[in-house]
Amino acid sequence: MATCAGCREFAAGAAELHRATRVVPAEAVPDLSGSILRAIGKDPVSVSPIPGSIDERTRFLRIALAVVAVIQLGMAVPALVLGDDAGLPTHVARHLGSFSLALGVGLLVVAWRPDRAAGVLPVVGAVVVCLIASSILDIVQGRAAPGAEVSHAPELVGLVAVWLLARSPEETARHRARPVLG
Repeated sequence: MATCAGCREFAAGAAELHRATRVVPAEAVPDLSGSILRAIGKDPVSVSPIPGSIDERTRFLRIALAVVAVIQLGMAVPALVLGDDAGLPTHVARHLGSFSLALGVGLLVVAWRPDRAAGVLPVVGAVVVCLIASSILDIVQGRAAPGAEVSHAPELVGLVAVWLLARSPEETARHRARPVLG
């Protein structure tokens, strides 16, 4: 085949003929989704958003998440750059700043690409649950004042926004439509 142009041409033609005899175009099938949805009492317009459209809820969640992410990034800068966080040693403060920055970046990614929400949710969830649990423990043990722990409210708002975006109808439908590898 490497030296014979006729052989290559014959092999290409045989492959094309083989494919043409084995694969046929799909038959046209009418779209019955509207009548099926009406039969079960659903409004087809409210169930089927226009592809590519962003509903107001999603838009609000994305904007709120972007605001929370910017707040998170702003709160990370003093610890990360200056090594200053509530009197902690510089090394520890910079580590905490790094985690805060990473959380802020993760939230920004989801605000920009909401289809990433389900992937980021476990990480954001683990961070925020640990922050809230440790805050409650510190308040109960008298190590922190309740007012001082309010600074973790943006992280909680971010978690709720990521969770809601991960559970949005568009994302749920998109995840169901993906083939499972394996």
